[in-house]
Order: sequence, then C-alpha cells, then structure tokens
Amino acid sequence: MPLESDFDDYCRRYLEQWEKRATVRHLPRTRLSAEAARHELFPAALQPILKHAEVVARGPEARHRLLARATGTFMLHVAILEVDVITDLCIRLVTKGADAPVPESALQVALTVSTDEAYHAYVAREFLGDLEKHTGVVPGPAGDSDMPLIGGLAAVRRRAPPELARAADTMVLCFAENFVTEELFGLSKETDPEGPFHIIVREHMMDEGRHQIYFQKLFRHVWDGLDEARRTALGRLVPHYLDSLLTAGGYEASQADLLRYIGFDGETATRIAREAIAAAYGTERPAKSTMKFMRNALHLVEVSGILEHPPTRQTLVESGWVDA
Repeated sequence: MPLESDFDDYCRRYLEQWEKRATVRHLPRTRLSAEAARHELFPAALQPILKHAEVVARGPEARHRLLARATGTFMLHVAILEVDVITDLCIRLVTKGADAPVPESALQVALTVSTDEAYHAYVAREFLGDLEKHTGVVPGPAGDSDMPLIGGLAAVRRRAPPELARAADTMVLCFAENFVTEELFGLSKETDPEGPFHIIVREHMMDEGRHQIYFQKLFRHVWDGLDEARRTALGRLVPHYLDSLLTAGGYEASQADLLRYIGFDGETATRIAREAIAAAYGTERPAKSTMKFMRNALHLVEVSGILEHPPTRQTLVESGWVDA
C-alpha cells in the first residue's frame, strides 16, 4: 500500500535524524540565573492587563512579580501537560495501538516523542525551582479546568464509543501536538532572544516542529486505516474536541488570577481583566474558523484528509469550524 509505505519511510528517516535533532540528545540545558530573573521573563505583549491604569499605578515591582508569576504558571502547565497528556498518550499508542494498523517505525517515533516531552517537563520543573529560588515567586494553582488539553481529552473520552477509544485518544494526541506548537511560537516571538525563557521555549519549539509534522502524517494514516463506520464516528468527535479547547478554563480567569497575586481583591481583579481584554481584543468573539490560536489545529484538519470525508466535513461546517 503506497501511503503506508510512504509513512513508514518517513518514520524511518525521523528515527535516523532524532539523535542529531532532539534537544535532549545534543543541547545543554538552559538555567535561570539570579541576574536573568531580575528582568522580565514572560512576554508583556501577551498580558493586556499590564496596560490597565490601575495596574500601571502599582509600579514596576508589581509588574515584575506579575510577569514572573505568569512565567511560572506557564512552565507548570508545560510540566504537567507534557507528562499527563502527551507522554501518556504516546505510551498508550505504543502499547495499545490506534484502532488502525500503525507501522512499527511509527511506534518507535512515538517513543522518541515521549522522551522529548518528558525532558521538556524536566526542564520546566527545573526552571520553576530556579524561579522560586531567585524571586520567591511560585506558579498559580493548576487545576484541570485551567488546561484546555486536559479538558479536551476528558470530553472526547466521555463521548467516544468503546470500540473507538484508541483512535479517539490518538486523534487528541495529534491535535494536541498541533496546538501547542502554535502557542509556543507566539511566546518565542514576543520574548527577549537572549533571555532564558526565550531560549528554553525556542529549544522546545525545535522538537515540537518535528512532532507537528509526524502527528499530521500519523493522523492521516490512522484515518485512512479506519472503516467507514468508525471514520464517521471519529469525525463526529472532532468538533467536540475543538470546542472544548475554547471553553475549558478561560483567559479572563487566568488574567484575574495574576491580578489577585499582586494584591487586587477578587471583584476588582475580574473587572480589570475584563476591561483590559476588551481594550486589547474587542468584545466580539471571532468566528471559530478565524481564531488565530487555533490556526495549527485547523491546519491539521486540512492536511489530514478528513475534509475529504463528506459526513465529517458537514459536521465541521455545522459546528462553525470550517467554512461552507
């Protein structure tokens, strides 16, 4: 079967290149020094609350603490998601399959991904220790509702029929690795290129860029290997998963948490967060198909071939994820 052979060839090349390209194999770790911790770490452009007059009035120390807290919370989420979601799903793919035949080479690639992601979690946890040591700042609480990827996985598992459980988990894994990449790209562009946070994110991106392409090809391969009934059932799950990425947690809530951290009471924090977000982005919610932070996930929809399946395309059109 030509497509299977192409995928197998790609995976074999991936494995040959992994030794030279994986950050865990050839780059020394970047640490947060006391000097670097005195500077802003997280991109201020992604924190619209910093422009609010009541926040500006708190002065530079409050601004620094807010951004340090944002950095810590981001790193904590990396540490959790890479292990609890990505690494776990990769291991499940290797040991339990995907409800469709997958070449051994592709399973080996999944193991390299799990290795990469466990390393990313290690680096993130190390960064958190350095951050607390040098600044006294610890990350905000990390409940499942704060992390859309965890909420999305739970939503899919609730809806997936037992005979489709492995394909559903694999679908989540493929989308997760085509969602995080876009988020990291945005963070890397908005930070000091010499700062440790930027360097760590950039090195993370080096791995995630390779992962992204692999999971695009994996999803297409698994999709092509499903029969019509299971393909239709899996297609129905896709918009539910994408919707869960929008509803879990909430940007306003995360901004309010940062404001409470620098001393605002709960009611004031919520008001400032709402006002700042409206000033930065407006009050109208964009169409799902145009949301910038979902761009990579929607690209996966396009390149995976699922839009060539009429029932799935119709489901995505009706749910607003694809234009008619």
